[in-house]
Parts: sequence; C-alpha cells; structure tokens
Amino acid sequence: MKLPKSRHEPDKVARFFQEALEKLGGICEWSWHDRLHVLAEGTAASLWTANESVVDAELHFPPSDASGPRRADREVFPGCPLTFRVAELLHAEEVQYGRACLDLGANLKPPAPEAAQKQWEAQIGRKIAGKPTGPYVQDWHCSVLVLARCDVQAIDQHWSLHRLALSLPDGRVDEDLTSNLSLHAFKSPVPSEIPWSRWSDCGVTEIVRQALRDDIQTDLKAIQARQRRYLERELDRIDQYFRDYTRELRQRQTRQRRQESQSRYQERIDAAKAEHERRRQDQVQRHEIHVYPHIDALIFLAEPAWRAEIVAPREETRRTARFLPRNRRWVVE
Repeated sequence: MKLPKSRHEPDKVARFFQEALEKLGGICEWSWHDRLHVLAEGTAASLWTANESVVDAELHFPPSDASGPRRADREVFPGCPLTFRVAELLHAEEVQYGRACLDLGANLKPPAPEAAQKQWEAQIGRKIAGKPTGPYVQDWHCSVLVLARCDVQAIDQHWSLHRLALSLPDGRVDEDLTSNLSLHAFKSPVPSEIPWSRWSDCGVTEIVRQALRDDIQTDLKAIQARQRRYLERELDRIDQYFRDYTRELRQRQTRQRRQESQSRYQERIDAAKAEHERRRQDQVQRHEIHVYPHIDALIFLAEPAWRAEIVAPREETRRTARFLPRNRRWVVE
C-alpha cells in the first residue's frame, strides 16, 4: 500500500518544523505569521552547519504558488531540502522496532472441517499435493509490519511512503492488515509464550526488499519511461556530433598525400571513436535509476492460528499449514 503525498500547506508544514526543531533541542519563536525564528545548536544546528555550532536563522514558509527565486537554506517550499533533512534527523533519533499481538477474543474455536477444506480448495487447490487433516492445534502466525520511505534518485529526486503488512514466511502482502490495521485490537502485555525465534531465520530482509520493489513498480515505470526519453535524446545528440566530426576527419584524410599525415588523421579518427563510446557510457550512467529504502518502523505482529498437518499420497515428508481465523486464509510452510 503506497500512501499518497499530502498537499503542501504552509501552516501545517510550519507547525511540523516548530515541533521537530524543538524536539531536536532548538528554540523557536514566531516573528511573523509565516516566519519562524530559530536558535539552534547541536543536532538541530546540523541542518545548516557541519560543526553543529550555534545557528541563528529565520525560516520563511511562503505559499506553494509563490514566484521568484528560492533560498533553499531559509525557505520551506514543496520539495525543499530542509524538509528531507529534518525528517532524516527525526528518523535517526527514533526508529520504531517492536512486537505486538492481535487480540481475536477469548472464545477462539477451531474451524469447521468442511469450511476449512472448502477454503483450502478455493485458495490452494492443486498447487500443493495433499490436504490438511485434523485435529487442529492452536498455534501462532506472524506478520511483519513495515513503514518505509523510498528515495528514487533519477534526473529528479522522488520520495514515496509505503506501508506494508507481510505474512511470514511466504512474504505475501496482507491487504487487511495493510489497510485496516487501526481497526484491530491488540493484547497488552504481549503473551510470553509466542515463539518469536521461529521467524528469525525466514529471510525477513529479502521479503521486505522484494515487497518494496513490487510496491514501487508503478512509480518506477513512469520514471523509467521519462529517463529513457531523456537518454535517447542525449545519445542521438552525441551520435550526430561524432558522425559529423568523423565524416569531416575522413574527408580531410582523403585529401592528404603524405602517409604520415594520413596516419595522423587516422589516429584522430580512432581517438574520436573511443571518445564517442566513452560519452555514450557516461550518459547511460547519468541516467541510471537508484532506489534507496529507508525503514521508519518494523514491527513483528503475532496472531492466533490453527495448525494442521498436510497429508499427501506418496510423500514421506509432511508439511504444516496454518489457518488464520482473522481473514480465513491458509498459510503453508
């Protein structure tokens, strides 16, 4: 689930800067309705200076449609670098990692065998040989909740915010938790019998990376199309320049009668060919797209489940499946 960008509203952005700078240790005072006077040192001062000395500055929050030149170190506007730097400082100060458990009620009953088999046929079908058989044993299932920002560096810089709930160990996106997390109840304190170590070696890093890669594909397609147009334009310009330059060198070479002069022009033609290839490779590298994810929150979320063994004909190894009462879905290990 990709969270949409908020509209740039100077009043809300100004309040955010005031709260953020005060949390980082700065002193803020409104000198005008759209101007914030800041006295900062240490972490807060690192927005403007590398040595974190005392900084006396005034921030201006102009309307988003204001015209005229911008001062990137004193004005806060859409896409302002100061906004990204404040977010990074807050992220460095506090990143949320934790564990939680869903509360599905005390009277949790195992699924009816007929209903569980019907859901298995609808969801799994013939993808896996065999079917789950009872008795159903109460167990736990875990998902990982991720809040991440993706920094896409292309010709322009793009930021997108993503919230994902990923089932473990299959890595499937849980749409219910992704969209409706606030509607669920949680247990407090978290039960001590939950086997958290079971999910420590299931490749969470790769699961999160792949999920973010899939979630950002829509944005990347538009960025890639634009980058391709810019790259083709630059390559055409370079190719045309070196075609004309090489043609001129060959014409001059044919007019030379001395072998030494012809060899000298041939060296220039070879050098132009090498420079042509270098310029093309340079443009390809300049138009590469780099994606840098920044994890803001990572929470392991356990929930009650019912475990069953999968019995398959002609298979000695038995697999385990878990039925999730919350969304009536099977998860196969």
